[in-house]
Amino acid sequence: MLKRTKGYTLLLLLVLTGLAGRLSTTTITSKERRLIIDELKESKAVVFKTVKGLSEEQLNFKTSAGQRSIKECLQQIIVVENHLWNMADASLNKPANPDKNKEIKLTDQEVQALAYKDQKTQASKSLKSIKPPTKTTEEILDAFKNSTNDLIKFAKTSTDDMRSHILKMPTGYIDSYQMILYLSVQTRCYVKQIEKIKANPLFPK
Repeated sequence: MLKRTKGYTLLLLLVLTGLAGRLSTTTITSKERRLIIDELKESKAVVFKTVKGLSEEQLNFKTSAGQRSIKECLQQIIVVENHLWNMADASLNKPANPDKNKEIKLTDQEVQALAYKDQKTQASKSLKSIKPPTKTTEEILDAFKNSTNDLIKFAKTSTDDMRSHILKMPTGYIDSYQMILYLSVQTRCYVKQIEKIKANPLFPK
């Protein structure tokens, strides 16, 4: 999914030349890097924990007509993850626009908190138009694991100035760093939907 090897190569060169300890101040801090790495790892872990041991009947159960099954939630996680990452990656490949920083209204903590608000995950029109490929649950989980692992690798090695690449979202401006945080938030939102399905009185035992 990710094609951002330049960040890894640059970091390797910095290590070899003894400059890794003093990366440009325009890159994210060690604390910020740790946060997105932990968020991506934890959101991945909670997905696998939530669906562990479920039968095909349980994975395909729907609370009512028109609602997603657990399997469809898993498929949608991949669609959303790829879509949001592509937006962040496209922003990072454009010239930095730090003049837009003043337009950002949400703090990192507020972006994270979105996962815990009692609200439904609303996919944008562009996401609703994407039809996920038909795959087995095992294939879906493998694809999710691989794409998230690629994101974690990017988060560990990138020297991109994520704070100076600003995106305009329907809800306002965020920087590319916050977009990666928001990506893990969306995963947790779908996990909440899965938990609600499992809590339904008609959920197969």
